[in-house]
Amino acid sequence: MSWMRRVGIALAVSLLGIDLLPGIRPLLQLPMVITVAVGQRAAVPIGLPGMVSVRVPPSGIKLLNGTAGGWSVLPKGFLDLEAQRPGSFEVDLRIFGLLPWGALTVDAVEVPEVIPGGQSIGLILHSACVLVVGSAAGLLPWIGRDSLRPGDCIVSADGQTVQSAHALRLAVQNAGQTGEALVLGIVRGTAHQQISVRPERSGGIYRIGVPVQTSASGIGTLTFYQPGGVYAALGHPVVFGSGITLPLASGHMVPSLIAGIEKSEPGDPGQKLGILESRYSLGSVLANTPLGVFGRLDGSLPTTRWDTPVAIALEDQVHQGPATMLTVVRGTSVEAYPVDITAVYPERSMSAEGLTIQVTDPLLLRATGGIVQGMSGSPTVQDGRLVGAVTHVFVRDPSRGYGVLAIWMAEQAGLVAPATIAALARVS
Repeated sequence: MSWMRRVGIALAVSLLGIDLLPGIRPLLQLPMVITVAVGQRAAVPIGLPGMVSVRVPPSGIKLLNGTAGGWSVLPKGFLDLEAQRPGSFEVDLRIFGLLPWGALTVDAVEVPEVIPGGQSIGLILHSACVLVVGSAAGLLPWIGRDSLRPGDCIVSADGQTVQSAHALRLAVQNAGQTGEALVLGIVRGTAHQQISVRPERSGGIYRIGVPVQTSASGIGTLTFYQPGGVYAALGHPVVFGSGITLPLASGHMVPSLIAGIEKSEPGDPGQKLGILESRYSLGSVLANTPLGVFGRLDGSLPTTRWDTPVAIALEDQVHQGPATMLTVVRGTSVEAYPVDITAVYPERSMSAEGLTIQVTDPLLLRATGGIVQGMSGSPTVQDGRLVGAVTHVFVRDPSRGYGVLAIWMAEQAGLVAPATIAALARVS
């Protein structure tokens, strides 16, 4: 139905009584298309109680406050429905059962199923450049301090590409021996530029005074995967010690065995003590993002007791209350531990702080003190759905921490389109 016709009907209805104008505002604001996940319930405001009648198709979507197949009056002023299978369905609308208002299209989409992880993994990543990871190193605080900054990517030296710290050291030594300034090509943010530095001799070698790094490795936890397909881990980016996100060139995921735990204490986060099996690749690393590390598996992963596929929870399906966290405390065995979700923050879209989790299991608290480093990425399951993953510990209270919503990680993994997530959020 055209917008002008809608307005005409609204004016006709308003002639029946000025008090009806606020009541039909939801109809005027009603979108012509809404997106709902299969299995999701959507409550859509639609007008004054008893004013609107609807007719839904006999299958595909279920009218929870009426009868499918015929006309139903909405006594509470909202349309309450649930998508039962994928597809596009039309809901016909009438005012007072007489005046046609048009059709609301309901696009029902499937949210992908994944297998929750919990396995301890090792990540070995290589930078796309020689990365400046700190300020002046201390030995020569005056060198590079005003020209190179933490986060700068050094890509060339005197016109020659540099892809390793060793290549940069050779260029620095050559420039130092000739007494010439060294011209470095860098990427700062998104801008390419050139800067000149003059190496100085210290401790028998020439230096430019800033620490650099080209790779990183460590342990974390696998969040979810699809057999032979994509995986997601960690829930936050791999960073260097100074908090600089590694610009990824390549990397791979390897098995990790947990040999012990340094327990968390208030003010002192603990950590898992892991051994990386670097000879065995589990998969490639394709992205290092604010919401985690993503890639593709090389093959099948070892099975666990929780390797049944589950749906990823939508934002409105995550709630305060009991949940289960999967993680490894010793060896390679994935175990389930009770936790509580104490808060959900869907408004913090695309953040590693989408919910807060409190460890309640006494065995886990005795073993780890709560959340420890290396637990990042541990999947959290609630009501049979994957709702999120642990990301950060609260330093003052290590029994508590932040988590990322799993639906956001699914978007980063390419399993759900961003537009779909936005559309689903509008009807939550």
